[in-house]
Amino acid sequence: MWQLFFAALREAAPGLGFKELKSWSIENAGGGSTSCLALQAPEGGSLEGAEEAVTQVLDQHFSTEAPLLTPRRRAALLERWGDPEIRRGPAEVHTLLFPSAAEQAEYPLELFLEDLAVGRPSAAEVTLSLADAEEFLRQNQ
Repeated sequence: MWQLFFAALREAAPGLGFKELKSWSIENAGGGSTSCLALQAPEGGSLEGAEEAVTQVLDQHFSTEAPLLTPRRRAALLERWGDPEIRRGPAEVHTLLFPSAAEQAEYPLELFLEDLAVGRPSAAEVTLSLADAEEFLRQNQ
């Protein structure tokens, strides 16, 4: 999965004005790899449009290559959630959507609340149904 993301970013960087300085990958015994891409910012420090382009690369990658809401994840979420009509508060939804300690460390409750608050006066008072939670995952790939 990450190799596909790495390749997409490496392909898009020159079009954004970045110069590739060096890239490398190290394979480990388990068949996985670690990759690094060193880039030099465009001349004059102008990064206009770069953030938007990188966001597009990320959105494309995570929506097609590594979606958050896979059939397996959806089935596990439904099992944990129970009755799909029950509305739950943000902290409980965060725990149900991201049950492992690793996921919660990568996407802590504070960031979840920020994302949940987009377009709302406050995330603290929001309650979500299972359908709302699934839509949140789709929108926040």
